[in-house]
Amino acid sequence: MAPVRNAGHIGIAEFIGIWQQGKNFNDYPHLAQAAKALLDDIVWWAQALKTPRENI
Repeated sequence: MAPVRNAGHIGIAEFIGIWQQGKNFNDYPHLAQAAKALLDDIVWWAQALKTPRENI
């Protein structure tokens, strides 16, 4: 486990919009930005911890 700085929070307005109002992920660009930042953090940690994982 490693800490990540960013998170992707889906608020109730976005949830209801996608679930009941026929909107999609592209209607909420801030979610895409948050998801990209979170995934960038995960990729960074995966690369940083690659050598230690290989030595187990």
